Amino acid sequence: MMQFLYLSGFAQVVFAVFLLATLILQTLVISQDIYLHNYHPAFLPRLLLDISFLVLLCGPVLSLYAAAQQFVPGQGVWLDEFFWRSVFCLLHACVSLVYLFRQKEAAVLIHPLLALLASPLTDRLADSISFPAYICLYGLSMFCSLRQMLHNRRLRRSTITGFSVYEAVSAMHEGVCFCDESGNILLVNTEMYRLMRRLLRQIYTDGRQFYHDLQQQYFPSGDPLVTLADGTTWMFSHTPVSDGRNNYTQITAADVTRQMEAAFSLSRTRQQLESTSAELKKHLETLMEDSHEEVLHETRMRTHDLLGSRLSLLLQSLRYESASLDLHVLETACDDLMEEIAGSGTNISAAQEMDRLETVFEQLGIEIERSGPLPEGKTGRVLVDIFREAVTNAVRHGSATRITAVTEEAEDALVFTIRDNGTGAAVYHEGSGIRGMRRKAAEAGGTLEITTQPGFVITIRLPRERSTL
Repeated sequence: MMQFLYLSGFAQVVFAVFLLATLILQTLVISQDIYLHNYHPAFLPRLLLDISFLVLLCGPVLSLYAAAQQFVPGQGVWLDEFFWRSVFCLLHACVSLVYLFRQKEAAVLIHPLLALLASPLTDRLADSISFPAYICLYGLSMFCSLRQMLHNRRLRRSTITGFSVYEAVSAMHEGVCFCDESGNILLVNTEMYRLMRRLLRQIYTDGRQFYHDLQQQYFPSGDPLVTLADGTTWMFSHTPVSDGRNNYTQITAADVTRQMEAAFSLSRTRQQLESTSAELKKHLETLMEDSHEEVLHETRMRTHDLLGSRLSLLLQSLRYESASLDLHVLETACDDLMEEIAGSGTNISAAQEMDRLETVFEQLGIEIERSGPLPEGKTGRVLVDIFREAVTNAVRHGSATRITAVTEEAEDALVFTIRDNGTGAAVYHEGSGIRGMRRKAAEAGGTLEITTQPGFVITIRLPRERSTL
């Protein structure tokens, strides 16, 4: 190593930079290992090996520095550091062998050789041998440091480290805090720090005190929900955990704003559904009542029309004893009276119903003349019902013997005219029969007009789109 003192100034600077770079690389290796393993017990042998190697490299450098300060041509200073350099070289060789035995890494075999090259014995060799040996020592040291740094870089990308765990916990949107049995906080992430400042205006080092103050101020009743000024809602929890040897306490804060909004929305929707259900039930009951009233009214009107028609037949048969009345027809008309009142006889067509009415009235001596097509469906039945009531009124009140019914098609309406040769009346009173005819015409979307003298003329106008011919 003394040959270094005989080198030129530029060569000394280059060699010194080379030695310094070797020491810096080894220091970076130690820093990387601490960063990756975070003082894990399994990592301590490796850390001890790297530190002892760094001290080993410092030995020749310190000897060189001492020689440069006290240099006298022809004299050496190796005896001054012989003992402690020998101790560090022996210690590093022992640590290397122990690590090799435990980890089974073949690359560690080079460390005993490096310890031998760094020993004071190398200084006792000729300068032509010792100086190249030191160059070889620091060259191999730089190679080992670079190799270890590359290995640590690959390890950092593929391994979960203590620092990466802390970074992941700090990046969480939920607040996390761990404390030991005494309440001392061991780990707290950024979100929990933010909640401490916003809720309690201070940063705690005692986790138990933090949760106690939080509970007393925000949820003394036991419901761990806290709503902040920005509208977010947080749920806190206090849970004991254990790793098998020690007991800890975990305090977490979860943002449940969306869940609360969803719960409120579901609650509002449920209330709206209950309200709508109650309204529908009320409307259904009203509809059933209206339907019941409508059925009763329809039955009442139908009973009036049918009974009036049958009674007119009976009165006519008594009034005209010489009339050629077919008793079978009269008996049939009376037998199906109850079925027609109940509505079960509505399965026949309007034309068939009209033909039956014509037959019955003609048997009583009432002449029926009808022209024009009769609509089918509901419109046809409306015209049949109005025709029945009109003929009944003409026979009962006007003593009519001849009825004319004409169906005509206008531009936008269907016109049905019923005319009789009865006595007529200058003034007439609209009873339930006429009101029923008007109502039926209105339900079909049409109108009903009455003119008198001579006889009665009833004109019904129905929209063409409401009638099917």
